[in-house]
Amino acid sequence: METQSPPTDLVFYKDKHIRYWLRCLKTLLPTDYTTNDSNRMTLSFFILSALDLLGILHDRTTPDERQNYIDWLYHCQHPSGGFRGFPATDLGHLRSEKNAGWDPANLPATYFALAALVVLGDDLSRVRAPACLRWLPKLQRPDGSFGELLGADGQIEGGRDLRFCYCAAGVRYVLQGGREDQRQDEITDIKIDQLVKYIHLSRTYDHGYSEAPYHEAHAGFTYCALGALSLLEQSSPPLTTSSGVALRAVANQSPTLSHPTEIEKTTKGAKMERIFAIHMDVAQNARLMIYTSNPGPVTTMRLSLPVQARQPPMLPVSTADATKMLIPATLSG
Repeated sequence: METQSPPTDLVFYKDKHIRYWLRCLKTLLPTDYTTNDSNRMTLSFFILSALDLLGILHDRTTPDERQNYIDWLYHCQHPSGGFRGFPATDLGHLRSEKNAGWDPANLPATYFALAALVVLGDDLSRVRAPACLRWLPKLQRPDGSFGELLGADGQIEGGRDLRFCYCAAGVRYVLQGGREDQRQDEITDIKIDQLVKYIHLSRTYDHGYSEAPYHEAHAGFTYCALGALSLLEQSSPPLTTSSGVALRAVANQSPTLSHPTEIEKTTKGAKMERIFAIHMDVAQNARLMIYTSNPGPVTTMRLSLPVQARQPPMLPVSTADATKMLIPATLSG
């Protein structure tokens, strides 16, 4: 069966892109998006930023239209700080402490609203910056991650992956950045050290970043991690330095993967927290990623891998299954 070569005459149809995004902005959304009313703030940002990247936002919209877009964004601003994801949750004069959980500010929506305002050339003078900066730390969890919104009784709800960390860093940068003069009324800042530590813990052995510690690297999450670190004026440390994980052990196996091999671990008497994965690299070497929390002297143990040389690049294993592969069966001793 013949394989087709990739086309060499790729063309970027700019006019078609412009027509598509103008349709999204000024008429009806495509069918696949019409059910996403709760994501209107997200859609607004991507539509406006797409037209801006194409270089025609100001040419194909009038000043009155852009002002209407700005006014709509501010209409979604929450009285307690931040922005709503869409205006339908605005309870107006019916809002009370009992139903406040049904009308929350949303962290990604807040970032998208601020970014969209900047794209439209707004001076952000109508943003309730002090209220927003007081609301932002309430979304941070003890592990440094951020949630999406505050639910009933002020509980942090929503995901905890690096997208929310990036949005939090972005909101802080836009409203405060390094300008100390905007830290009014003794506003408590987010816990930057914990946030940076959480981001570093999400770094993987292959130099990417995952949605959370011990997960697989992902290009989108890597972008969010590096973007957040940049906005926080932090840098990503070399992979060889410790970032809160005490052990990253590697076991090399022969290409046949048919017999046990010796590995070294830097923990003795520590409880195994999680075995991450068995990774097959291009040389068909097996790598066992083990994470523990109690550093100690180096000891030696044996590993038997019941896998074949032609396994896919990443073979996830559970803690129980991986434990059975170890001789002895636990890391204690």
